[in-house]
Amino acid sequence: WVQSFGHEGLGLLLDILEKLISGQIQERVVKKNQHKVIQCLKALMNTQYGLERIMSEERSLSLLAKAMDPKQPNMMADVVKLLSAVCIVGEESM
Repeated sequence: WVQSFGHEGLGLLLDILEKLISGQIQERVVKKNQHKVIQCLKALMNTQYGLERIMSEERSLSLLAKAMDPKQPNMMADVVKLLSAVCIVGEESM
């Protein structure tokens, strides 16, 4: 399913995340949706294809970094796990 989700699906997830991050609204629903999108990215990154797609998408890492929010510890922990996985995989591929 990951490959059929492919480029278009990842782009849509990143678009949604970008809109949620750039909004000035700090509502609980917005943060919850932002965390759900991050969880979707986490599921996508659990596959080799998904991880390669995330790493090849220019804006994905910066959006993940922008999503870190100390006021949302569970979401921040998920983001840190994803970014650390990218660091480990990036180091192994070099």
